[in-house]
Amino acid sequence: MREIALQSMKEMAQIFAQSRLVTQTDPGDLFVLMQTGAELGMTPMMAIRSIHVIKGKPTLSADLMHALVRRSGLCQSWRYLDYSPTRCVIECSRTGDTEVTVVEFTADDAKRAGLSGG
Repeated sequence: MREIALQSMKEMAQIFAQSRLVTQTDPGDLFVLMQTGAELGMTPMMAIRSIHVIKGKPTLSADLMHALVRRSGLCQSWRYLDYSPTRCVIECSRTGDTEVTVVEFTADDAKRAGLSGG
């Protein structure tokens, strides 16, 4: 991906901040989201749609994390064992590993982490 010049990113951040289609309205925040995305090889719009500000920090969405893991070539397998509004269980394995890893994240986990909004 070609690098976007600093001035162009600043100008895009100003334009995006004025748009009714983008939820972030601070050009500085938008610039940080775009720069974070650029470091991961993303276009500015991909970054704005997939990176969120949580507790004042740019945070990758779950879908983006999944895509980056799959794109890396280090993911041998990825399977959802349970995917509901209250629980997600994923079975995955890294290329070259002989065992799978099972990861679970629940609504209670989100509440304890302060991520549930409630």
